[in-house]
Amino acid sequence: MTTQSLTNAKDFILAGNATFTILNETTGGRFTYKVMANKSESGPSHFVKLLTGSNNEADYTYLGCVWDSKTYSHGRKSSIGRDATSAKALTWAFPRIIGGKLPECVKVFHEGRCGRCGRKLTVPESIESGFGPECVRLMGGSPAPVKAKPAVKAPEHSLSDALAEINAQYGVCPDGCCGDERLTESQRAEWRSKQEGARRMYLKVA
Repeated sequence: MTTQSLTNAKDFILAGNATFTILNETTGGRFTYKVMANKSESGPSHFVKLLTGSNNEADYTYLGCVWDSKTYSHGRKSSIGRDATSAKALTWAFPRIIGGKLPECVKVFHEGRCGRCGRKLTVPESIESGFGPECVRLMGGSPAPVKAKPAVKAPEHSLSDALAEINAQYGVCPDGCCGDERLTESQRAEWRSKQEGARRMYLKVA
């Protein structure tokens, strides 16, 4: 599972279809949970499951519930004991995530899928936030802006002018047809390298 640190763990976890990992960098302990919205009008707002097997798509076991998108409680019908480290970890971490008070050593990661719809994220800004642009709009926010690549600055002179200037530096005629025989091997190599660099730059802009 490839993970990505979350910038807003609270919104991600409560979005409706979130899979996330809590990592304690001090102890090295980590657990993966799935939090899904309850589609019924009654009962808890979310159900929580714990990854308990090697198949990170299917091996999840019921752990507990979230009530009113605020409070986590361990499930009485969970086969995982209340005193299990994985259960205690979420009981401890959940109110701190909701309150934005996780210590620096505890990180929350997502698996590269939207916390609302579960689709794979590909845009860097979406990967950072944990939400695809459409889900951001449906949740009432603004989609992550796509950062434009910086424009390549156009050279002030033409390629022929640039080559002539390089030739003049080495005492070669403007069109480069003669004069290079007076150059040493190292000077000639340097002269040719600068010419090739100028050509590549102009081809890139074009």
